[in-house]
Amino acid sequence: MGFAGHGPPRLPGRGPGGAARPAGAPLPARGELDAIGLAWTIGTFAPFELLSLLFGRTSYLYYMLLVMPGIYVVVAQVVARARGHPRLVGLWAAAVLVAVLAMYPFMPLP
Repeated sequence: MGFAGHGPPRLPGRGPGGAARPAGAPLPARGELDAIGLAWTIGTFAPFELLSLLFGRTSYLYYMLLVMPGIYVVVAQVVARARGHPRLVGLWAAAVLVAVLAMYPFMPLP
């Protein structure tokens, strides 16, 4: 197999979800992406939460693998809307930094 000096041809849809969409079809509108992200997040997280609340089931971290793509879409939409507001972007970056420092100690506790 030889290297021709160029990358692979472009894939229709340019992502994992591209196979479900016909080639050349437009991406969903912003409102549709909001609905998809919210429905994905609620639809995959709610069953685990209900089972935990009603029957005391343990929710394991790997259950979040199903939920995370929906959260990514929702967060991407929020960040895209805040792009024109530098104060909001700074506040968001500060909140992420505080959360990282509070939730994930990078040094062992004494």
